[in-house]
Amino acid sequence: MLNQRAMEILRALGVEDAVRAAGTPLAHMRYSAWYAGFAGADADCGRRIGRAEAWGAGYTDTDWIAASPCASTNLPQIRLEPILRARAEALAPGRVCFHHEVTDLIQDDTGVTVTVVDRERDATYRVRAAYVLACDGGRTIGSRLAVELEGQRGLASEVSIHMSADLSRWARDADVLIRWIWVPETAALAVLVPTGPEHWGHESEEWVFHLNYPTDDPRSFDAAPRPRDPVDVQQRAGE
Repeated sequence: MLNQRAMEILRALGVEDAVRAAGTPLAHMRYSAWYAGFAGADADCGRRIGRAEAWGAGYTDTDWIAASPCASTNLPQIRLEPILRARAEALAPGRVCFHHEVTDLIQDDTGVTVTVVDRERDATYRVRAAYVLACDGGRTIGSRLAVELEGQRGLASEVSIHMSADLSRWARDADVLIRWIWVPETAALAVLVPTGPEHWGHESEEWVFHLNYPTDDPRSFDAAPRPRDPVDVQQRAGE
């Protein structure tokens, strides 16, 4: 989800139009809604419990319009990143690097010296810069500057599944973007979001499914991977 402030930044970077063209049309992101399950034999399964206006009802609410010239949109990361990469490469040809790792930095009164490892060539070099953005989730840069993360960790664990499926038979609300679904087997809420790319709303070809799970669940990503039968996965998705 890209809120209005995020879209303002993307406008300043010159990619707002490209992101909006690829993102969810406003008519399909007017509400969030809650459902009693999704599909099943129970006659009550899939019943909509309630819904709430969201994102300024698709940027039709006058307060939202007054708050920003940019409307929110929704675009999955797998489609947002290529747009950002193309823009970055247009602004800095030949200077966008992948498979590189910052291993050390030294800050002084005039700037920062960064040690970088090129993993593809197994080469190390240094870069002199005015500043460094620590977009690493607190893994490397913070500790080099004696900056520690505080507070409780591991509050929740979540798995996200990006899948292709025709769910129009069950996801019938075209103006709902985020579906909160009660899952009786886990006694928890799951989240289902359409991601297009050609059609949206209940006719979306692709979806993202988010599901929380206990941190001590032996089936988590920290456990040994378990082989799965792709046919079985497809069959379950179609149930």
